[in-house]
Amino acid sequence: MAGQPHIAEAAMTENSDNTTTISNDKGSVIVDTANIENPDAGRAFSTDPTAEGTNTITKTGKVDYKYVTAEGNTVLEENKNQNSGADKTIETTYDVYGKSGEVFKETTGGDAQDSDLNDAKENGKKATIEKDGKTYHLIGEPKVETTGNGGGVYSDTTLGDVTAKLTPEGLSNAEGKITYDTVKAGGKAWIVEQTGKGTYGKYVLADSGAITSDAKMVEAFKAGEAAAKDFTSANVTADGGIKEGDYVFVLEKNTYVTAKTESFALTASIQLTSSDNVADDKDGSGATVNRTYAMVQNFKAAPDTLTGVANKTLVKGYLAYLQEKGFEDNLLNFKRYISLGIGAKAGDPYAIIADKGDQVDDKGRPTTDITADIESVSESDSSTLEDTPDFVLKLNTPSPDVEEYSYRDEITPLRAYRLASGTTTITYTYAEEKTREIEKKGSVVVNYKTEDGTELKAPYTDTPETVAEVVTEKYYVDADGNDVIVSSTTASKNVPYNTKENETEKPQKLTDAQGNVYYLNEANTMTSVNGTETTSPAETGTVVEGVTKVTYIYEKAGSVIVNYKTEDGTALTGTVVGDESKTVESGAKDTDNGKPGTAYNTADNGMKPERIKTAEGKVYQLVPESTEGEETGEVESGTTKEVTYVYKEVKGNVVVKYVDTEGNTLADDEQDETDASLNVKYDTTDHKKNLSKKMVLNTT
Repeated sequence: MAGQPHIAEAAMTENSDNTTTISNDKGSVIVDTANIENPDAGRAFSTDPTAEGTNTITKTGKVDYKYVTAEGNTVLEENKNQNSGADKTIETTYDVYGKSGEVFKETTGGDAQDSDLNDAKENGKKATIEKDGKTYHLIGEPKVETTGNGGGVYSDTTLGDVTAKLTPEGLSNAEGKITYDTVKAGGKAWIVEQTGKGTYGKYVLADSGAITSDAKMVEAFKAGEAAAKDFTSANVTADGGIKEGDYVFVLEKNTYVTAKTESFALTASIQLTSSDNVADDKDGSGATVNRTYAMVQNFKAAPDTLTGVANKTLVKGYLAYLQEKGFEDNLLNFKRYISLGIGAKAGDPYAIIADKGDQVDDKGRPTTDITADIESVSESDSSTLEDTPDFVLKLNTPSPDVEEYSYRDEITPLRAYRLASGTTTITYTYAEEKTREIEKKGSVVVNYKTEDGTELKAPYTDTPETVAEVVTEKYYVDADGNDVIVSSTTASKNVPYNTKENETEKPQKLTDAQGNVYYLNEANTMTSVNGTETTSPAETGTVVEGVTKVTYIYEKAGSVIVNYKTEDGTALTGTVVGDESKTVESGAKDTDNGKPGTAYNTADNGMKPERIKTAEGKVYQLVPESTEGEETGEVESGTTKEVTYVYKEVKGNVVVKYVDTEGNTLADDEQDETDASLNVKYDTTDHKKNLSKKMVLNTT
């Protein structure tokens, strides 16, 4: 607290790296936040990690590969110290407590698997080997011979500036404890202190067989710590380096802090005499802390000249306090003396603690931090003392907050590493490649079918079976004595074929046994080779191995007929008015067995007369808007389309008129026939009249 006001100053400050700075006016220390407890505040040591992660290394398998022939076991090739392909990614999960120091937990990915050897075999496998102008092919399963533990080469692990091919495999469990029962004797134990994230301090060497527990590791480190060297590459090299069979153990030093927080209230007052300008009268009126301090300043050089005994005692006591504490003379320290110092001298335990101020241990770490608002000390009241010339000036005193810290230093083992290696030999066997020629024959057949696959005509052989290709095969004999084809080169004999040379091969029109007519549908022509349809039809080409089939597809013919009927649906037959030589009747064929897709028009070939005269002499007139069916269109496969023309009978009237020779009407008209069929006989004689004037009979 020194001689300065100490107002609500935080003694513990959490940093961004999971550490906390504990400080007071005399010193400070940085510790892991997780390692602080404060029972008074309900705070316990944290067992939760501040970070989690995964340490990843790789292991590359090494192997010697050997390649020999099946005949005579002659060595074709030999490659040593090759990557086996049995590579591993080894992952170790870890927790970090505080700002650094990974605690390794479970390690996965490094255990030998059944697939490792298969990977090694696969990686070294060569499908072929070329030697002395010959090609050799791999046959059978490879032979495997293992020496040592078959290990491999690990990726580098760097600790500070020391790099080695280390692995944590088998040296920790899921709880984060080092498994010492897997540590073998006979190697060195490099016990290294981790001082921060990626930084390391001293190291101690011991026999690996002596490190059987956390306690033994800590014991070995403490025993050699005084003479320990810095863990640097140069020092490690000077000590022989980390070799096969050695172990590296990593530990860290941790400081655990127990904090105790306490607050208390103090009461304080000072005894004064009203003389020496301390107060206005005997009962202390007008007395203040500042006025009292002014009195001190006036008489500190000669306190014995003070008239008030109480005042003299106060000034001398204050001056002695300053000398004892090494404080400067100022109002703040005067307030400290009257609020804390006097009580401490009187033996008040709380005043003693508060007045003692901030403290540190022999390592400069804060042990006590006092927070008290000394600057706010002021007078509150005054009262006289009976039977004395003095009065008591009561004070408003601070309520100090006290934080006490106790420390416990421990060494904590974190993790362990080791070094390892091994070899494997894999031998592969090969067979020599040989060559042979094979003739391939082919033919071309033409089929004629309907769209549903019905055969219309017997197949026609366009090209009888002939040598179409010569195949040159390269092969070898496998371990079971079977031929294995390596490559097959086909040379065509270029025998041509053409299935559309004439009407016999490619008829445009066919009639089945029932007399149904079919037409070739060029668009549906298909070609297949050995039962597999090609992407496009090939009516011409070169004969290939097997049977090439060209299939022509035919679609059934279609017809168009014309019908004639009256408006009441009665079929109409007769002659064409104006061309009585032409007769029409229902069922007349506009198109008979026409090719599908062919255009037709029933109105352009005389099959759509305007008038029809029946044998009875009746005349019928075409009603165009009543026509049924499509007059124009295309012939449809297997379909008879019908077009029906509808006619209405043409009728007439017979009217008798009465006029004279000059055209003058002599009498009203009379109706002889109404809506009568044409060509029907009529007789108007029954309408003749004897009129007085000469008349002319006119009928219309």
